[in-house]
Amino acid sequence: MPRLGDLVGSLMAEFTLARVRADLEAVKLVELYRSESLLEGAPVPRFRMPDNTVDLPVLMSDLEGDGDATGFARPSTDAVRSAIREAAATTGVSLDDAKEAELVAGIDAHFESVWQTSEPIDRAVLHSRASSRVAEALLQKRVPVGAAASPSREAGATASAPAASTKSFTKALELRLNTKAIGASGQGPRVMMAAKTSEVREVGDSSLVTRIGLTFKEDGFEVVSVERPDGSSQLRLTPE
Repeated sequence: MPRLGDLVGSLMAEFTLARVRADLEAVKLVELYRSESLLEGAPVPRFRMPDNTVDLPVLMSDLEGDGDATGFARPSTDAVRSAIREAAATTGVSLDDAKEAELVAGIDAHFESVWQTSEPIDRAVLHSRASSRVAEALLQKRVPVGAAASPSREAGATASAPAASTKSFTKALELRLNTKAIGASGQGPRVMMAAKTSEVREVGDSSLVTRIGLTFKEDGFEVVSVERPDGSSQLRLTPE
């Protein structure tokens, strides 16, 4: 029986493939319109489905994994270091080896003080958010209460990071720490289900059927030719 996540992923993949097929057909139409003198100046017809809603009847059959899978384990030191590097790379914040080690140590110390063996998803998210605030304080050269400062820090050392870049880094780090904690493979319960019509009909009891409504939204763009002041033209993508 499929997992709920696998089923949703399959639906998203099918919508993506449908969009690809539609784009390929649009290319064929563009070529046809260019080859026909009477159609050359006419707009190419387009068809879009910006909102696609799926109403899916399923039977919840089981939860995959044992009782320990209902919680989330504390991110490892390597996972914390990886999250810091990814956040720094995406936000452009420069961290030397000493500062990176200081952030890793600070976040590890925070997790050590608050994270139980297995945490529910709401507490795991709160811990990740609080740990990103620890990193923010260290970047601004402020040591919050309960956070361990690196003994190698010296008074009057490197100036604090700009507030805007620090805020961006903090948000990016929080998202990545959440991914390391609650997005790790194999953690958390997985819902097993029967989605085939024949399997749903065999049960016969409509009260056991759960209906899942999914809405997929598409943002469409079109290529337009923009005239420049010098007489030349430029192709741009604009929202439809």
